[in-house]
Amino acid sequence: FIQTDAPINPGNSGGALIDMGGRLIGVNTSILTRSGGSNGIGFAIPADLVAAFVAQARAGETAFQRPWAGLSGQPVDADMAGPLGLDRPGGIIVSGLHPASPFNGAGLEVGDVIVSVDDQPVNTPAEMIYRMSVAGLGHSARVGVMREGRLQEVTVALIAAPDVPDRAEVTLGARSLLPGLKAAQINPAVIDEMNLPLESAGVVVLDAGRFGPRVGLSDGDVILSVNGVAVEDTAALVALLSGQVRRIQMVIQRGDRRMALRFRG
Repeated sequence: FIQTDAPINPGNSGGALIDMGGRLIGVNTSILTRSGGSNGIGFAIPADLVAAFVAQARAGETAFQRPWAGLSGQPVDADMAGPLGLDRPGGIIVSGLHPASPFNGAGLEVGDVIVSVDDQPVNTPAEMIYRMSVAGLGHSARVGVMREGRLQEVTVALIAAPDVPDRAEVTLGARSLLPGLKAAQINPAVIDEMNLPLESAGVVVLDAGRFGPRVGLSDGDVILSVNGVAVEDTAALVALLSGQVRRIQMVIQRGDRRMALRFRG
């Protein structure tokens, strides 16, 4: 968002935020308020990001798609800058890369520091994604990278998260031990949609259904194994919860926690 002290009041959302020359710089969105009126702190969506939304809508998209980075990272603070060869804090140190990440394809490695996108400095992952979104899907971005104290520039393709292999979504039937549970095989698109850790693999719960929460399952849980058997795809999950086995021990991953659930059918 652009933060502005221009008065924005209820009902102004969707209106233009312009500069002194009458140029559109944003679309008013929200205000910080305790009373319901403007306190002089408002927020607007930047005009270049709005343009990216409009372009996708005109192309027939019904939901906005941001370019997929396929990496994890954190801002470089003062303690990290020196050892990384930086003269001041700034940039994003790469801590993880998905094999299908376009950054991985461009040659980035864990430990590299991303300092700019299209010559604009970036200091947080959110800033990086914003710059990529402005450039738009199907294009490429020039990314400045510091490695071992040397600055280099690479070209990164701006792509949506690949929806391969097939997510093979299933909904367990009435004869299953967890009828109504909906699950999918994990791929980059599913990782992006469900905000899963990059290293996630196997099967994720899309909808725990009516009975899943009763045994401790939640949407977004990654099912790792059932009764000691690894769940590598949705076909395996269907077979393992077929109802022929009455005692179940299920190992799941929820965020950074691994949990064991035990229940009877």
